[in-house]
Amino acid sequence: MKRQIDGREVIYKLNAKTMARQEEPDMSAYDDPEVVTRVRKRHHAGLIVSSPDEGRVRELVESYVTRFYKDFHASAPPPQRAAD
Repeated sequence: MKRQIDGREVIYKLNAKTMARQEEPDMSAYDDPEVVTRVRKRHHAGLIVSSPDEGRVRELVESYVTRFYKDFHASAPPPQRAAD
């Protein structure tokens, strides 16, 4: 999570993601300035956040885990047989 490249500022990055009930989840409510990337894939909700403040990154991801579960999370039982 902690990186320094060629003497540049240390940046902390983490992602939060889940399978989504919605085909194209509306993630507009996730508008913190630290959001640097949004997952654009059918039935997926995900973000990458980045900040020089590790505590801020952890705070956002912890908040997003709870919100993602409520807003988007989808699950399905495992198949009876393994797929070929």
